[in-house]
Amino acid sequence: MEFPTIQHPSSMLISGPSNSGKTYFVKKLLDYEMFKPTPSKIIWCYGANQTLFDEISNVEFIDGLPSYLRAEFRTISLNASYMCCFKNVTDKMQMASLAKQMYPSQTKYFQESFKDATLVAYGYLFIDLRPETDENLRLRTGLFPEDENIFYQPR
Repeated sequence: MEFPTIQHPSSMLISGPSNSGKTYFVKKLLDYEMFKPTPSKIIWCYGANQTLFDEISNVEFIDGLPSYLRAEFRTISLNASYMCCFKNVTDKMQMASLAKQMYPSQTKYFQESFKDATLVAYGYLFIDLRPETDENLRLRTGLFPEDENIFYQPR
């Protein structure tokens, strides 16, 4: 089995509350050059400036979501190639809703995968939404070389 990379061009949604590890996660994606082929330009839209941004090079940072994208956010989310979801203890319905959308007859599988992936501090569930992705490789955690790579298999 070939280890999946993050194919470029693509779009990725990263979801989680403040201090859940989103910025650090993206920094690691860039540090490890996880995108294949390597993008020639990276634009990062953010809601709150982070001191970690000073450690990230070759990225254009934009404060806030550009107004031309705000109206298209639902379309962007429906067409995302990847999602990375961090634990949000104040909104568990968000994951239940995503489980119903992705796996209407297997919501428990998705919810158990998310729960397991987020048991550790800063844990995340990485979702590969590309149509060509093998179903056995769709849900995973531990993307980086120092991590234990875990793929969640449907039953």
